[in-house]
Amino acid sequence: MNIGVYVDAKIGDSIITIPMLRAIKLAFPKCQLIVLTNPIGLNLFSPLSFIDSMYCINSSLNMFIDSYHFPFLIVTNADKNTVSKLKQTNAKKIITYTKPYNLFDFRCKTTICSHKLKPQLEKQNILDLLNLIAPKKILLSMCQPIEYNIPNSYIEKIQNFLLINQINTQRCVLVNPFANAASMTNLTLQDYEQIIIFLLQRHYYVILPTFENKQNEIKQQFSPSTLNHPLFSFFHNDNDLLNLVALIKQMSLVISPSTGTIHIADFLSIPSIGFFSHKDTIRWGGNFMHYIVLDQEKNPLSKCLEYLKTILKP
Repeated sequence: MNIGVYVDAKIGDSIITIPMLRAIKLAFPKCQLIVLTNPIGLNLFSPLSFIDSMYCINSSLNMFIDSYHFPFLIVTNADKNTVSKLKQTNAKKIITYTKPYNLFDFRCKTTICSHKLKPQLEKQNILDLLNLIAPKKILLSMCQPIEYNIPNSYIEKIQNFLLINQINTQRCVLVNPFANAASMTNLTLQDYEQIIIFLLQRHYYVILPTFENKQNEIKQQFSPSTLNHPLFSFFHNDNDLLNLVALIKQMSLVISPSTGTIHIADFLSIPSIGFFSHKDTIRWGGNFMHYIVLDQEKNPLSKCLEYLKTILKP
């Protein structure tokens, strides 16, 4: 039996889909799991050995889907355009979230996804899709551990970076100040510099990951004393997210807003401090996250520094 999963998402949303992908093989051990995804998914899902094949979403997608005659096509994107397009394929059942436009469609099998009606983790919402068709209910706890074999080329690249910069990973913190989706619930760059200074004063190595022109943005905002500190480094990445995954895997702590970076850290069981809204703690929380809830804290920077004092080794 072939089972298809459609995931057209950004970094964080793609990462939290992985437990459900793993659960498919628990529910249907003999199935062929085919993931239809974008370049982000192709990159992040590539180390997962239980995925039988992947296909990059493009104009020929429907023809590809028809060639597999899926009895079930699980769709994590419930927007009307996506569902309407996929309903043009020969997939027998489309598994997605309940919306007015698919509520009475016999080909759609749906479950509610609502912050108000069903407040729970987004990864649980995604797993609920599978549980619509699974012979027995799969729990999130049953999906662990998930084998994620990062290719050696990425590991070697990060090890060389750490060696060149003489970084002790037992006292190394990755600080990510960037977020698109959570831009309204984030600290200022000046606040992030204060966090970095706090860490440097306690002899922790700090790595700040950048991409595109973000390094120039930081250089315009941070003081020369911070930028030139011997325990501070940039890690400038390209579009290959597995470099970032391999780097985060070596960290002792990650500090980040509610965005893809912190979801990678949580997936890898790396402790983190996240700047979240209260709503995000419900939908986007993780097992290894400590939250600073920005819409409930008058001085989130002070709260973060206080928490760092309690957890950092002397």
